[in-house]
Amino acid sequence: MDLCFTNASETAPFWGTYCDSMPWLEAPPYSELDGFEISQVVPDLLHVLNLGVGRDVCGSILKTLVKECHVFAGDTIDARLHAATVSLHQFARAHALPLRMKKLSRKKLNWGSNRYAELSTGSGYDVSVVARWLEHILATHTSIYPDFATLLWSLNKSMSILYDGPWFLSDEDRQRVRTLGSIFMRVFLKLANEALRKNEFYWRCRPKLHMLHHIF
Repeated sequence: MDLCFTNASETAPFWGTYCDSMPWLEAPPYSELDGFEISQVVPDLLHVLNLGVGRDVCGSILKTLVKECHVFAGDTIDARLHAATVSLHQFARAHALPLRMKKLSRKKLNWGSNRYAELSTGSGYDVSVVARWLEHILATHTSIYPDFATLLWSLNKSMSILYDGPWFLSDEDRQRVRTLGSIFMRVFLKLANEALRKNEFYWRCRPKLHMLHHIF
């Protein structure tokens, strides 16, 4: 457990093994290029964040909001899922954001008593739209969901810098991503620990969370 990847501190023991070995059995041709260093190999943001941790974030938040009655109107879960779908599509149209997902449903959220909440979609862009929408609708509910609001703010701000910035970030933007990423990791792990204590299937800590930590 000394190398547990859920340790997000700057003094986590796994940093002592960072880049001290090659992650392959057969070296790829690019590793023979002049100037190559293993530290130049980084995880792919789309698959790690949009199609990985982002799905866990959106799914966990959405399932919580739909189960409770503070944000979406409706007497039943299905009615609140419909209200959430309408709100999401209105947000996407208002901001000219293409959205492949037709509706939010129990199946889309992997609903079940012994299944981790996640937003099941094959579109990484859809996940980014949902994350932006969730931040928008929770802006008026920060007193009820302060951790959700902080998590989404840090996620969306860091994604904006990483996706919209130049190939090589400035020192200022690099520091901003590092700070935002630190906030995201701390809040995510706080929520994951709370869910674990309550025996709830939210905030899944998969290996992609560790890879995202390295991106930050």
